[in-house]
Amino acid sequence: MVLVTTLDVLFTGPLTRWDRSSMLLPGTLEVDPGFWHVFWRTIVWAGQFWLVGGLAGIAGCLAAWRIRRWWPALVTGVWIVVINIILLAIKKWLQRPAPHAGYDALWVPGKLSYPSGHAAMSASCLVMVVVLVTLGRSDSLRRKALWWAYGISAAASVATVVLGYHWPTDTITGYALGLLFGWGGQSAITWSAGRFGMGALESGSGDPGINLRAQPL
Repeated sequence: MVLVTTLDVLFTGPLTRWDRSSMLLPGTLEVDPGFWHVFWRTIVWAGQFWLVGGLAGIAGCLAAWRIRRWWPALVTGVWIVVINIILLAIKKWLQRPAPHAGYDALWVPGKLSYPSGHAAMSASCLVMVVVLVTLGRSDSLRRKALWWAYGISAAASVATVVLGYHWPTDTITGYALGLLFGWGGQSAITWSAGRFGMGALESGSGDPGINLRAQPL
């Protein structure tokens, strides 16, 4: 999906033309001031990096404390840095203005609309929070929590469009990229659990009823 939407934006494909018709012409997707505007302004907070990124960092530190091992905090910190570098590199490559600019183009200096950072950070960080909080716990708990992460981040992604912050393709790409980041983070956590161990959980001093292996999605 990331590749498809990026190629579409580069070559002004049907999705990009839909972007323009849905955000620049009469009957725009953007909501008017009022109850729904306030509602979506609240939902979009789930994509604020300082909030969800901070939650991921805290979850990494708490997981490290719970199992008495350093690696969850370190892996989470490195992961946060890496995904932000990748996201910023794509934004600076395409330099797309947001719909509020009143036009659509690429390579406009200082414009960083594509892909949506809100969508990417919400999807990736909420998935990572679930992975860290459920580390060593049951698969069923993780699966249920992940559905909440997917749903909340999807709602935050929609909010960026209806508030006029991003084009639909910005958000589609950001959400898909965020899921890839989240799954990559889970793979790093799973590998680290096998490589460095689960510490206190392996000794039986951790939470009761746990599964000692970090399970894939």
